[in-house]
Amino acid sequence: MQIRSLVSADYEVISPVVDEWWGGRPVRHLVHRLFFEHFSSTSFALAEDGELCAFLIGLRSQSQPNVAYIHFVGVAPSRRSKGLGRRLYSAFFERVSALGCTEVHCITSPVNTGSIAFHQSMGFSLVHTGSEQSGIPVSLNHAGEGQHRVLFRKQLAAAMRKGASLLQPLMILVAGPYRSGTKDDPALIAKNVASMTEASLQLFRAGHLPVMGEWYALPLIEHAGSSGIGDAVFNEIFHPISRRLVAKCDACLRIGGPSVGADEMVSLARLHGKAVYYSLEEVPKAS
Repeated sequence: MQIRSLVSADYEVISPVVDEWWGGRPVRHLVHRLFFEHFSSTSFALAEDGELCAFLIGLRSQSQPNVAYIHFVGVAPSRRSKGLGRRLYSAFFERVSALGCTEVHCITSPVNTGSIAFHQSMGFSLVHTGSEQSGIPVSLNHAGEGQHRVLFRKQLAAAMRKGASLLQPLMILVAGPYRSGTKDDPALIAKNVASMTEASLQLFRAGHLPVMGEWYALPLIEHAGSSGIGDAVFNEIFHPISRRLVAKCDACLRIGGPSVGADEMVSLARLHGKAVYYSLEEVPKAS
């Protein structure tokens, strides 16, 4: 799937369908043509086989040049839950970092709990304004009388900022399924490991230092005398190694299908304030 800058012609594609993409809510008036014509350098589209699947409209503040703002994001309903929003946000972060921005702002409605959860998962913090709605901090009448909004702020990582060790190599934990979905079939486990190893190779070629918990755990498990997957020795070492490792890494790359263990690594990475990526395309290249 190709990611590119928005162009003027995209307005004709997006404007007629954006209300439908937003579940019938009348939001078309928020997606002005001027964004496509005058903010294309900080706005993006994701397309596949000529079909526009998702878009992000963003800009660099003219009054606060260190601040970038995400105005609007849309993903086609048939393309949801595929990480497209994360790819768009990551592309925006990288672009505005190169422009010298150090933080990103955006807003959502307090009833949009999915949006709130998504932004928190992307490292945004809720701005405390002294007012709350259902326990969520809100800015009262932010978009007009009775139109309260949740305000988000995200500090961009120093490694992404222009002139501040830009694109320094990151130590990235690759987290994916190991046993999940295999019924402990050695061939399927080996296939999972091969997928994580390939991702590690691509990270290395992008200038980073990849690590896998398996590289540390499996030799120790064998040396400790494990008799097989899932025994006491295996359980003593396998996941605890990765829990310690993620705390030492700069970021986590989550790949593959369902995995309780891999999802735990993502949660721990966020808890430790690490970056989390969901595709190799999201990871900025290092020099």
